[in-house]
Amino acid sequence: MSLDSIIQKIIAKRPSFKKIYLDHDVHVEVSNLITAARIHGGFSQKDLAKLIKTQQPSIARLESGKFLPNVGFLDKIAKALGTYLIIKFGFMDKADTVTQNVLPESTVTESVVGTGVAYTKRYSNLTVDDLINGHSILKLKAIKK
Repeated sequence: MSLDSIIQKIIAKRPSFKKIYLDHDVHVEVSNLITAARIHGGFSQKDLAKLIKTQQPSIARLESGKFLPNVGFLDKIAKALGTYLIIKFGFMDKADTVTQNVLPESTVTESVVGTGVAYTKRYSNLTVDDLINGHSILKLKAIKK
């Protein structure tokens, strides 16, 4: 299944996702963040390139938004600039003020490997903190259908 078909399925189920998806350009956001971090650190493109052992044109391509680096490369840039990388999904931008808010009920279909048996679990009372801290398994109620 292609990424486009997955996105179309999500949009069909959640029409509000379409506006968010269409209005948000990850390439532009990443390029702006790299440029801002470099300038904040007082580095030229050439300086940053030297720090991460690449060439200045590579930094220019990153900052143009035409190239999307992988997470490892972003982490390398962050370390070279004396900072660290934070990766979040859009709804997590508000996580600092809503960490105790309960997320909507989630339904997950799981299968038991090698048995051909599939079942659905419904998770409720899951908070953003549960997801971030990895304690969700202890706090979830699973209901087999």
